[in-house]
Amino acid sequence: MKRILVLVAAGAAALLLVLSALWIPGDSIAVSGKGAGARVLRSGLHWRVPFSGSPTMYPLALGPFQGNASLGTSSGGPYLFSFEVGGTIDPGNALAFHEAASGAGVRELLARAASQSLTEAAASMPPEDLAS
Repeated sequence: MKRILVLVAAGAAALLLVLSALWIPGDSIAVSGKGAGARVLRSGLHWRVPFSGSPTMYPLALGPFQGNASLGTSSGGPYLFSFEVGGTIDPGNALAFHEAASGAGVRELLARAASQSLTEAAASMPPEDLAS
């Protein structure tokens, strides 16, 4: 009986070890934890406390995502831009990206960034260039 209990305990420990294994593929990055305790997990095998919250996984290559931006022209009318945007997460900026994306979502974050860039670019161009 004692031997069976030892085997069951060993099996349970091995199962917990397997369940706590986390593999992050080379084309992804993960952020574990929140706030000041958040940390970036690079590709490879990681161990975590069994049944704890899983980290958020992001593909390093993002997109392409589609969106649009409505810009005002000097004549007062709106000018609608459609765009397709993609990008790459810099591992050094993964925590900042995660903080921004966790509130807005990755697609919304990229669309907003692209829209703001279009707005800034349009502000530096003469209105006649927008219509061409």
